[in-house]
Amino acid sequence: MVTFCEKPLHCLILLVAASLIVIVLPILIGGLHSSGDLAVYLGFSEELRSAIRSGDLFPGWANDTNGFGSLGIRFYPPLTIYLTTGIDALTNSMYDTIWISFLLCMIVGCLGCYLFVRDWGSPIQAVCAGLIYAIAPFPLAKTYQFTLYSEFAAGSIVPFCFLFVTRICRRREWLDVILLAISFSLLILTHIPTTIVTAISLFIYVILIMEWREFPRALIRLAAAAAISLVATAFYWINVVTEVSWLAHSRQEFSSGMYSFDQWLFPNSVFREVSSYYIQHYRNIDTMIVLMVLTLVPFAVIWLKRGGRVKNFEWKVLSAVTLTAFFALFMTTRASYFVWAESEFLQKIQFPWRWLTIVSVLASISFVLCLPEIRRKFPAYARFIGVSTAGIIVLMMAFDVRQSFARWNRISRAEFQQMQDSKYSNPAWWPIWANAEAFDKPDRVLANGRNVEIARWKRTDRSFEVAKGSPADIRVATFYYPHWQATVNGQTVEVDKDENGAMVIPVGADDSAVRLYFEEPILNKAFSWISLISWLALGLVLLRRLFAGKHKRASPHDNSI
Repeated sequence: MVTFCEKPLHCLILLVAASLIVIVLPILIGGLHSSGDLAVYLGFSEELRSAIRSGDLFPGWANDTNGFGSLGIRFYPPLTIYLTTGIDALTNSMYDTIWISFLLCMIVGCLGCYLFVRDWGSPIQAVCAGLIYAIAPFPLAKTYQFTLYSEFAAGSIVPFCFLFVTRICRRREWLDVILLAISFSLLILTHIPTTIVTAISLFIYVILIMEWREFPRALIRLAAAAAISLVATAFYWINVVTEVSWLAHSRQEFSSGMYSFDQWLFPNSVFREVSSYYIQHYRNIDTMIVLMVLTLVPFAVIWLKRGGRVKNFEWKVLSAVTLTAFFALFMTTRASYFVWAESEFLQKIQFPWRWLTIVSVLASISFVLCLPEIRRKFPAYARFIGVSTAGIIVLMMAFDVRQSFARWNRISRAEFQQMQDSKYSNPAWWPIWANAEAFDKPDRVLANGRNVEIARWKRTDRSFEVAKGSPADIRVATFYYPHWQATVNGQTVEVDKDENGAMVIPVGADDSAVRLYFEEPILNKAFSWISLISWLALGLVLLRRLFAGKHKRASPHDNSI
């Protein structure tokens, strides 16, 4: 096994095989799991496909919600939406697209853990880190309990963020700066709550790992990576920063009740009086937290044995990884209540168990890096250590089997197709002033009895003629949003909304040619171009550095050959 793992290709084969077993096998046997989040993802992907077919590659407005439209495709991080849409174009089956996407993300996550440990441990340790991540309970829970596709994908990017931060703090090479910027940019474009918990965790991690005599150089590179990430993702976050108050998801109801942090702090299943539906989730989350604590026990034992002394950078990395994992675990417990209560920004994450994404990555790394050290420290207990290690792995696998093959929320292909055809639109992604009562009047245009002829009705461009009559405020069956603009007979008019959020346009007594169109602000357009240029620059610089590295290795004058 050790010899087999010496070759990177063999390691990749093992990681792919593990991913196939934990992702594909349960789906082939029992099918996908249904959830409200899955329905939302399907709706976003359907809207993107529809927009692309009409020539709009980057839509800012969806045409769902009975034609009234919504904002999910504008505010939700776009990476996974484009990924599923691209895979669906190849498979022509969204059902297969979902499990293929989960599989690819699992492989990426395992590879990230492998690469991190490969810098500090043996090849067999690196492979084991990837395998432990593959059986870590929380990533699989995102697949088989909650179907949190975007959050699962974001978790697979997290190891790369820690990998390149570590390399910057150690080597301070600009190539690692570029790779960190790309990794963190992809994380931002995948899942916002995971980005927040990762950013906080990286801050803690950098404090723990930093060689302070090299602090200025490392800080400049870390700041550069952060700045590049912000520029590369500006096309997305400019919408979030400037317009989120117009989104229903910003209302208090989406961070209170069962969305509130205080309903999900460990231990979840103790002293709770909730429905049986939540009790099952509470127990599962508590079990996952306990299992993750067990993987960190080896480090605690070594730390006590060494008295906390740091002798080399390798031990400093291991300490930083594990202590950051402990911090993330702390944030899932009731002991962290005061932190959550004092931070309104942190409360927007909603669920403390989201910190388990960080724990799953770092605990997998810590566990495999600690095992050789603990065996060296306690040679007389080698058998006990081996049995305990196997026991922890067996417990995780047993929990995985239970959650992966459980029958709750299973969905067949036919039921999946029904969900996809329903084109579900969650009210959280409507404009904040939108109301379902608007659907009681489904007519595209109501003009107080005046005749209306619709000339064009596209996603973001509508034209219609209103016959002469009494001056009126005509109602359009589209939710109001400030970026909708209107002209009447070529003259710009102010667009307003009725009591249910539908658009209202004033017209005079004469025949009126009305055009309604969605126009992005100049600032948003400028940021989109800036982001595009930055991605092109990142790609060119990365290719140049990679080819320069190959040329250097191939040079006959290189003394290292």
